[in-house]
Amino acid sequence: MEIKKWSYPDFPEYQTDLPDVKCIDSTGDEVRVLYHPNVEYADYGGQKLTLQVLEPSTRNHPDDLTYPIFVYVQGSAWMKQNVYRDLPQMAKIAALGYVVAVVEYRGSDVASSRSRFLMPKTPYAS
Repeated sequence: MEIKKWSYPDFPEYQTDLPDVKCIDSTGDEVRVLYHPNVEYADYGGQKLTLQVLEPSTRNHPDDLTYPIFVYVQGSAWMKQNVYRDLPQMAKIAALGYVVAVVEYRGSDVASSRSRFLMPKTPYAS
């Protein structure tokens, strides 16, 4: 197969009679989910804690809409979490119109028992 370097004006026009091609109409209001990985919110003596943020967006309104937030603090018996494990399920919630923040907290091997209860408040406390 020959690879051609088309310029935009030279690119061939779409042909509706292509076999096995189905055209899907789009309004621009279809929701997509943008992923913002490893957003740092705290540094405790070199241990950086991050958020995994999933944000709904549409082509027609990429930046001008505001959404409620869904904060997900994953259970892990106070051990180090795998903050990436539930992202596919959290993306479904984001697609419903919520910003989702998956919070990483310090595990019991590095933080006192009291700090485990305070940590999840840190990323969104004012």
